[in-house]
Amino acid sequence: MNPPRTSAKAVEAILANNWDGSTSVTPYIQTASSVVDRVATCAAKKGYPLSTSELELIERWLSGYYYCKNDPLYMSKSTAGASASFQRKVGDGFDANEFGQVAVNLDISGCLSAIGKRQFASLAWLGKPPSEQIPFDQRD
Repeated sequence: MNPPRTSAKAVEAILANNWDGSTSVTPYIQTASSVVDRVATCAAKKGYPLSTSELELIERWLSGYYYCKNDPLYMSKSTAGASASFQRKVGDGFDANEFGQVAVNLDISGCLSAIGKRQFASLAWLGKPPSEQIPFDQRD
């Protein structure tokens, strides 16, 4: 695994009011870094190589996404009544919170979205194996 592209300070800055300082963001950066490594490889294969700064921004926002999956964002809260409701959007891909949405929007290759939705292209031969094939000139 490559070293992370982003820093804890950068991730904490985008989390702003959603981070209380009691939890380290390092595990979320490591997780995002692993995913962004795959994004970088996929994007290069598709002919859309991403710059170092683009990959850092994607990793930063994806780290925020993973942090908020563990510590959900408030939808609403009230102090006097001690009540709160949290964002727990269930869906395909990284659209569960705004941090994931920003990360996906930063990726011009579309690879992050595909990884989040587990969409991978594959190819399979549906014909006969070579040992059962009839040469072209011997066919009827």
